[in-house]
Formats: sequence, C-alpha cells, structure tokens
Amino acid sequence: MKLLHDALVTSSPRDATVWACACALFWGCRRSGELTVASANRVNPAHDVTIQSAAVSFTRMDSGVEVVYFWIPWTKTTKETGACIRLTARDDYLCPRRVLEQHLLHSSPSLPLHAPLFAFRDNSHTENFSPLTKSTFLTRCNEIWAAAGYTALHGHSFRIGGAVELLLMGVDPRTVALTEVVDTLRRSGPFPGQLLF
Repeated sequence: MKLLHDALVTSSPRDATVWACACALFWGCRRSGELTVASANRVNPAHDVTIQSAAVSFTRMDSGVEVVYFWIPWTKTTKETGACIRLTARDDYLCPRRVLEQHLLHSSPSLPLHAPLFAFRDNSHTENFSPLTKSTFLTRCNEIWAAAGYTALHGHSFRIGGAVELLLMGVDPRTVALTEVVDTLRRSGPFPGQLLF
C-alpha cells in the first residue's frame, strides 16, 4: 500500500480515486469488483455502489473512534443482499476514513448522485465524470507494482492483504472475520449504520 500511495499522483482525479478505492478495499477487506464497475458505459444500480445508494456516514463510535459506514448493494458472497462496510480511522496516510472523505469532498466534488461511489471528474466523458472500472483500477495498480518489480495482483488481493494486515496488527481474528459476517446482515432501515452488529 505504501508503494501504491507513493507512486499515485493524488492531485490527479483518477489517481486520487484509485487511492480512495484501494484504501476502502484493503481496510474493508473487499473484492475489487464490489467497489468498482465492470463497464464505464453502464452502471448497474443493482450491482454497483453509487453515491446515493452508499448512504455514506462519517461518524464516531461510542468509544470515540472515528469510522465511516457505507452500503454496497452486491457482494460476491451475498449477491443482491449487499453489505454494510465499516472503515475505521487510522492515524497515518493509510487512513481509509480520511481518504474517502478527501475523495468525496475535494478530489471528486459535485458528482451526481447516480455516479458510482468511486468515480472521478473527467470533462472528456459525456457526463463529465468517469466511473472507476475494475480494469482501470487493477491496470493502474499493476503498472505501479510492475515498475517496482512485483508481479500483478488480482481483484481479491486487497481483501486478502487487508485481512492479513489486520491480523498482523493484533486485531482479534473474530473481529476480522466480522467483515464477512457483516455481509450476511440485511439493512434494517434507510441508513446502513442502523445494522445491528
């Protein structure tokens, strides 16, 4: 992740979006197809997370820890049941909460609500934004890793890497396993933070 962070040009809307997506995938232990779109020409609201459907909520837990919650309508394991994603703040450049906030408020402001959560300003596109596709995301990441001598990674690598990193940090394995358990919970109201977990 450090190599990716250092090589991306976060003043570029596309690279800033790649970084925001990478942090959400890694710390949320998600598969890349769950947060990106398959095609830049078609967003499927039943499968692809949009700004509106995500219902992003930046909040603080009772313990004082800052978190961000957002809803995704589809996962590989739950299909259309979807999942509530929780990203916990960190005190470094890898903070997924801060990176997502930066993405939404500064890097890609004023995107329409029907735009994918991970989209970026692009005046050459008919709607003045481009959805971050899985292929664009992985190609950009793999360009950086290949230039540093690493082999190409796949869409599930962020999920596996995030889980391993959390375990190495000493996070209770049951807590890490909850990223999959949360997938099985259904939304109980209009806001994903209302899930009971």
